Amino acid sequence: PATSHVHLFVAAAGNDGWNNDLDPVYPASYNVDNVIAVAATPFEAVLAGTARMKTLAMLTIVEGVANLALSVALAIPYGIVGVALGTMIPALLVRLVALPWLALRELGGSYGALARRAWAVPALAGAITFVLLRLGVRPTDRLDWPALLGLAAGCQAVFLAVYAAAARFAPA
Repeated sequence: PATSHVHLFVAAAGNDGWNNDLDPVYPASYNVDNVIAVAATPFEAVLAGTARMKTLAMLTIVEGVANLALSVALAIPYGIVGVALGTMIPALLVRLVALPWLALRELGGSYGALARRAWAVPALAGAITFVLLRLGVRPTDRLDWPALLGLAAGCQAVFLAVYAAAARFAPA
C-alpha cells in the first residue's frame, strides 16, 4: 500500500504562503509519515515562471551534491553538527546568493537594493533585539514559563519596533 515505508511521496505544498494545517492542500496535507511537502521560494517561482527550469534544476543538483559532500566531509571531525553545517552552508549559498542573483538578473533588478531592503533591516532588528536580550537575561537565570512567555513577547515587540523604525529610513 501507499502508506508503507517503502514509498516516499514528495508533493508541492501549493499553499501560497498559507498554513497547510489550517487550510489543507492535497496531496501535501495527507497525515501520513511518507509524504514530504515542498514549498518554493519566490526566487524559484521567478525562474520557473520565466522558463528557466534547466537552470533551476542544475542549481538544485549542485546544492544537493554540495550538501552531501560537505555533510560527509564535516561529519567525521564534527559529528552531527558537521552534518548540519554541511546542509546549511549550500542551502544558504543557494537561497541567499544564487537564486536571488539569477531571479534579479531575469527581472532586471539590483542585488544590492534587494539586500538593503529585504535583509539589512531584519538583520539590524534581530541584532538589536539579541543585544538587548543578552543585556537583560543571563544564561544562568532560571525563568519559569510566565517569565519566558513575557520575555518572548517583549523580544517580539522590540524586534517589530526596531524593524518598523529601520524600514522607514532604509533606502529604496
